[in-house]
Amino acid sequence: MFSEETLAELWASKAMSDVIVVFSTEPEAVKAAAEAAAEQAEEQVGATRGRGRASRGRGRGRSTSPANGNARHKGVKRSADEDEVQWPEGSVVVSAHRVVLCSSSDYFKAQLLNDSLVLHKPLHLPQPDGSRLRVLVVGVGAQWELDVAERVLHLMYAPATTTQLQAQPWVLLQACQLAQQLQAPAVVKTCAAALAATPEQHLSLPFDSQVLCLLDTTSHAVDVPGLDDLKSLCTKHADSMLDETEGVAGKQATLAQVRQLAELQPSQLHITLASKLAALLDALEAGGELQRHLKQHAQLQALCQGSAMQHLGDAAVVANSAQLLKQFRRLHLSLLKHWVATDEVATDGSENCVVWLLDAWHEEQARHAKTRPQKDKLAEDMAALSALVRVRRLTPSFLHAVLPGIAWFQPARLLPLAAAAQAAGALQAPCAKVLGHEHLADKVPGIPKAWVSSPARTGVSAATPSVLLAVSKDRLEQAVSEAVQAGKKEEDKQKLCSEAAVVQGFSLQASLEVVPDVKAAGRARIVIKVGCAKVPQRRFPTTLCLVPTKYTLACMTVKGKETTLSATYAVMYDDRNWRHVWDNTFGVGSVSSASELAKCMQADQLQATVMWKEVDGVAGSALWQVVE
Repeated sequence: MFSEETLAELWASKAMSDVIVVFSTEPEAVKAAAEAAAEQAEEQVGATRGRGRASRGRGRGRSTSPANGNARHKGVKRSADEDEVQWPEGSVVVSAHRVVLCSSSDYFKAQLLNDSLVLHKPLHLPQPDGSRLRVLVVGVGAQWELDVAERVLHLMYAPATTTQLQAQPWVLLQACQLAQQLQAPAVVKTCAAALAATPEQHLSLPFDSQVLCLLDTTSHAVDVPGLDDLKSLCTKHADSMLDETEGVAGKQATLAQVRQLAELQPSQLHITLASKLAALLDALEAGGELQRHLKQHAQLQALCQGSAMQHLGDAAVVANSAQLLKQFRRLHLSLLKHWVATDEVATDGSENCVVWLLDAWHEEQARHAKTRPQKDKLAEDMAALSALVRVRRLTPSFLHAVLPGIAWFQPARLLPLAAAAQAAGALQAPCAKVLGHEHLADKVPGIPKAWVSSPARTGVSAATPSVLLAVSKDRLEQAVSEAVQAGKKEEDKQKLCSEAAVVQGFSLQASLEVVPDVKAAGRARIVIKVGCAKVPQRRFPTTLCLVPTKYTLACMTVKGKETTLSATYAVMYDDRNWRHVWDNTFGVGSVSSASELAKCMQADQLQATVMWKEVDGVAGSALWQVVE
């Protein structure tokens, strides 16, 4: 686009700048100020147009500070041509060029090139020559974002200037974080490369935490040399500071860094450090040293809980992410109890995924419980967690057929009573208004109140109850050719792709296969198979679960139109891995070449979306039985 020298000159001179970027903690106030200035400018431009008193370049020069065209505003006025704009105090205003912003940042590109994606009406400041200066408002939530805002935009013009920040790892980290928010991959990569050279003496618990959070969320720096070493270094440093729970109260350096963590936001505290910090707080409390050494203990505890909700607050998303699931399995018990008890946990419509995740956590803890006291302690912990599960919010099949078989869920003897009350509608309105949710808990000793009286969780999951199957045109052509040559044996099938997802506590699996057509020589069928694979650990390995299930398949047909197929079954859900098979899904029957499916393809891919949902209100089809 431009040479490095040209970009450096554009940044320094602000010549031909056509955008003003305003960073502020008060974005609405910025918009109001810009709109008011625009109205005033319209009147003044009309009065001055034709008199030639102000050129666009001179006007823009007046709208910036004399030194470099950028300014941090402390309640002072800033002119835009004949206008005086009163930006909110503390705002950072930077003049820039549309072409540079669009080429460097996907965020700015969407704002500048696609007005339909802008949540508010695009803001402009009219100029005397008839042009309009675009105003971009970037809302930020912290002072550090304002501190590095201008520097991040400078890096879009001059990436080489990161070398000047080698001795300032905190600035590099913050610039990298803001660039990540602005979706500026080149800046993220440049900052991350410089950050990777951070020496060990610059490490601290707040720095470790934010580096780990950044590396967990960015995909722009995966191939930057040295970042894995930095991640390992930060992890080891944090472990050395937080893992030594015995006698840690005497280490002032450790406690000083722990106190610094209280200044972080929940999103900045990595979930691994949150778990270790929660363990440290528990150890200090058990030793009677918490109040004396950490006056911020309540703030730190709330920070840990906030981190757990920030990173793991969507149960369905966690269940379908290998990285998040690994972090959930290692969650400290106190944070897990808070997580299960919180209304804000997001689910995919039922409590099933919550139980599924608790089973995953139990499985991880059971691996480390080797002695009898450890096993007894784990059973105690699981009983406490079981008491927090909202049993009345489970789906019928999970409640009647899956939950009774989970060995750690206690008290098992009272579960049939809660299930029967749920099936009879005694826990639903209007019966609940007459009997009262507390009535059952009060009259039956030992039954947890959460089982019968807790409201539905308020969070709505961002996860979709579906899997996407996609095969490239070339791969499909190869598979069809091989299937045609294989002859008439259905055993010669080829599985082109297979995807899995956890939906309402059940593991959905779907696959797209090419199978030789036994009825037509030289042709092959495209088959989609879908079914369930795994339930949480059960007491009896020979149990069956019949789940009234609706499968839905969406794809393009050979006529170039989108179609939706659906089928409802009482699925036998056990270790036999029952599957439903869709044949002739794309409306073409068998094929001899992938070209016959051209109209079914999108972006040179054959795609199909499979959705799975338990049918509501069919409790009678969900049975718990033992196979002889």
